Amino acid sequence: MRLKISSLLAISLLLVSLSVVLFPAAKPDPLGILGLLLFIALIATARGWLWRRPAWCFWPLFVVTLLVGPFVVIMQGFGTVDMIAFMFHAEFGVGGAGLLELRNEIFTAVLALLWVLFAAWALSSLYALRNKLYIGLMALLLVTHPLVIFAFHSLSAQVGSSDLASKLKLAPEWSGKAPEADVLLLYLEGLEEIFFDQELYGDTMDDVAAFRSAGLSFGAVRQIEATGWSMAGVVASQCGIPLVPNGFRTRNNFHGVDDYLGSHRCLGDVMRDAGFDLEFVVGGELRFAGLGTFLKQHGYNKIMGKKHFRDSYPRKLIKRASIDWIVDDQLVFEEALKRHKKLAKRDRPFGLVVETMTPHGDIAYASRECRADGRASLDRDTEKVLACFSEQTQRFVAELQAQQGTRPLRIVIMSDHLNHNPKFKKELDLASRANTLILMGPNQQPARNLKEGSMVDVYPTLLEWLGLVDVSEPVRAGLGVSLLSDAPTLVEEKGFRALNAELYVNPGLSNAVWVDDSWSTP
Repeated sequence: MRLKISSLLAISLLLVSLSVVLFPAAKPDPLGILGLLLFIALIATARGWLWRRPAWCFWPLFVVTLLVGPFVVIMQGFGTVDMIAFMFHAEFGVGGAGLLELRNEIFTAVLALLWVLFAAWALSSLYALRNKLYIGLMALLLVTHPLVIFAFHSLSAQVGSSDLASKLKLAPEWSGKAPEADVLLLYLEGLEEIFFDQELYGDTMDDVAAFRSAGLSFGAVRQIEATGWSMAGVVASQCGIPLVPNGFRTRNNFHGVDDYLGSHRCLGDVMRDAGFDLEFVVGGELRFAGLGTFLKQHGYNKIMGKKHFRDSYPRKLIKRASIDWIVDDQLVFEEALKRHKKLAKRDRPFGLVVETMTPHGDIAYASRECRADGRASLDRDTEKVLACFSEQTQRFVAELQAQQGTRPLRIVIMSDHLNHNPKFKKELDLASRANTLILMGPNQQPARNLKEGSMVDVYPTLLEWLGLVDVSEPVRAGLGVSLLSDAPTLVEEKGFRALNAELYVNPGLSNAVWVDDSWSTP
């Protein structure tokens, strides 16, 4: 009888643990409590039967669980594993990023995988199964491993079936026309269109929503493959290309590498040629994903990341303003206003780009003024933090406009990618979600643009709207086309899901983006 009870407990523990490992939609908290009870009951019931030396296949299974662990953490934290993002960071590194936001997911993954091992060991001991169960579990974990599935897709991809590489276009050169205004480009991390839905969020985002009513806003800028994380969003919106993977040809974080999409003419390149002074302010590390290298290569004069903040502000302030691997957006806005004041005194036109972090996912990066204790921190009360962030953003833009004086200013406010909240990925159709894009400036009347496009179309749209290039024909750059034109976008031409399927594994496009630049020469 004790053997049957122990077996039932071991099987139940194994199933509960595998549910957490294999199904990210499963709620880990109740499963964790159930797993803990089963674990305690199994030890109490089986006692001496458990403590047998495991068969040799236990150790290969242990290695497999180590390989599975990072992907379980990603699935628990983000709802899915974006393999293109994973491949990109595997190549360019995650140096400068922190793990504090994922501490609960890490604990969940470690515990679930340990219980898988323990339950397998228990069943093998109780029934003298030796290697059979271990081999079966290894096969299950490997077959369902995202990297194995991605590799299968890569091997079976039909290289000649896509025409995306042939559609790449070098962005037009500066037209030679003198800039009409200075430029502020404000990336609001993960602040997609859904946050302006009053049925869901009420008046939480009213301060930022006022910008949508005052300028030209876009409602159908979709997130296609290889544009779904911060670096990819910056590259897509400034170069017109999805950040498809490039294998493993370089060292992490571009140490010693000075070519980051050098064959592409990006927004910074065109603005530099037009005479702009370009500056970029972000609260994170510039080495993360090669951001600093990219910006230096593409026209930016001054780039400020976390090191700049550590060197420029008192240690006590940095300690209060730091959240894991970044400084809070309150300090980012403060620094951006200081930089703007200096830029506005110069005779040359300027472009100031500011990247925020607050509305990242189901946990927000709350600034000091958004917290009762006055210390920046991760905060699960995202709606309260978003309301504070909306007010911060409105105040920043208003103060910057006041500092600008009579100099004309064009303002671009956009999300860098869709929000990472797993709830959104579970409950909302990706094809219905849209990035925020708002354009405000002299002579810009309030309007709403619902043309179906994607993040790669933002770049040619900005080139046209900022008056940087000739517009005698539709402006094209990379894989994008201006959303201000009647020319069909890739989303309209191919369809959202078909385009994503074509992008998911596309060695021809990867080669054209990173290696073969013959498309960029006339």
